[in-house]
Amino acid sequence: MGKPFIGAIRWDAWHGDLDVPGRQMQMTLQPEKYHYRLPYYTKFKQDGTLSISHVTQDEIDEEIRYAIEAKLDYFAFCMYERGTPLALARDKYLDSAIKDKPKWCAILGVSAFPRDEDVEWLYNEFTKPFYFCVAGNRPLVFLFDCNAKQAEMVKKINSRCAEGNLPSPYYAAMGFDGVKLSEAARAVGADALSAYTTAGENGESYADNCKRERDRWDAFRNTGFPVLPWVTAGWDPRPRMDHIVPWAKYEDNSWAHVGDPEEIAGQLKRAVKYAGEYKCDANAVLIYAWNEFDEGGWLLPTLFELEREKEPVRINAIARALAE
Repeated sequence: MGKPFIGAIRWDAWHGDLDVPGRQMQMTLQPEKYHYRLPYYTKFKQDGTLSISHVTQDEIDEEIRYAIEAKLDYFAFCMYERGTPLALARDKYLDSAIKDKPKWCAILGVSAFPRDEDVEWLYNEFTKPFYFCVAGNRPLVFLFDCNAKQAEMVKKINSRCAEGNLPSPYYAAMGFDGVKLSEAARAVGADALSAYTTAGENGESYADNCKRERDRWDAFRNTGFPVLPWVTAGWDPRPRMDHIVPWAKYEDNSWAHVGDPEEIAGQLKRAVKYAGEYKCDANAVLIYAWNEFDEGGWLLPTLFELEREKEPVRINAIARALAE
């Protein structure tokens, strides 16, 4: 099967004042104690408030170049309705002239997308060379918080693919509890199990968070499903606890200490090894996340690391790990 393909989740709310999520992101990271995780493209207004926006074509192309440096094979975009600010970065990626690598795939279930009118658009994207396919040219699709209600959506997508003589997608069901997730995966016809992240507990060390993550890989595999292993680059949503966002709630003890770049790279190497030992047809690994700065998982450089270290230290650590 060769080395596993490596991808990273994108949740693209970094578009400033264009909508509620964009404004909230600027507010969660406003306290100085969280400035160490400000994205490198953050600007300070004259009154000291933050402006965090990165959605022009040149800016998204810059992110693509960082992904190439990190040796990523694909982005997994959280899918939002076309024409909304949360879809801006994805659309600029699709417009890019340099998107031959990384390719991209969809995480469905985070919004109403795909509505009936979006299925045709998604099918057309499946047919293009930039969509990431696995297991005999099947488009990879993640199902966030997989549940039986998603069966109808899966049926519509599969039907459209059959009409166009395209292989049905390879569905990776995302969830938390392995047994419940396996039941949902069977209900929708998913091919493998995976997860969005591994939440931290009780301010544990990053090493302990990684250990629990590896235990979850095994627990998922013990359900009888193949596992597409995931790697949590960090889980510390305390900015969202201090400034409560309207779309998510967090337990006060749900966080872990931030890992250093080599620790994150080490967990990625373990995931690569795991994927090689316990074969999954997708032959892929997923990293949480490319740009979840305020929730605690990111690979893109921060202002702090570029100013202090003069290099994108997480990107470089990941690249070194994948070159071994």
